[in-house]
Amino acid sequence: MKKLLLIFMLILTVNTYSRVGLGVGVGSETEILIGIEDYNIGIGLEDDTSLRLDKHFTVPNTPHFYWGVGGKVSEDDDHRLGARGIAGLNFFPEREIELYAQIVPTLYLIEDTHSDIEYSLGIRYWLD
Repeated sequence: MKKLLLIFMLILTVNTYSRVGLGVGVGSETEILIGIEDYNIGIGLEDDTSLRLDKHFTVPNTPHFYWGVGGKVSEDDDHRLGARGIAGLNFFPEREIELYAQIVPTLYLIEDTHSDIEYSLGIRYWLD
């Protein structure tokens, strides 16, 4: 897990001129959020440590809907690796503040194969 965290921290330094957002999400798990343009990194803070990376795409001709794909690594009693699909709604009450809600079907492929429907509500502050 430490190696993955190091890789994601290096990603942050590569995009020094990109728009960066910091926030927190609650739902299926509580997590710290780091956004770089349309990429989102989540670091889970609960009993099981998790790390996810997602890419979001805006739905054309809609102001607030997005979809995305990503992956998730989770450590609890066992190690899990999963693929994620994302459907969400975001709202910017001010230019720097983003509120969002998303539903995330996840298919875990390692340790045992199973699926979960995860969800998240959160807030992110975008730095300029």
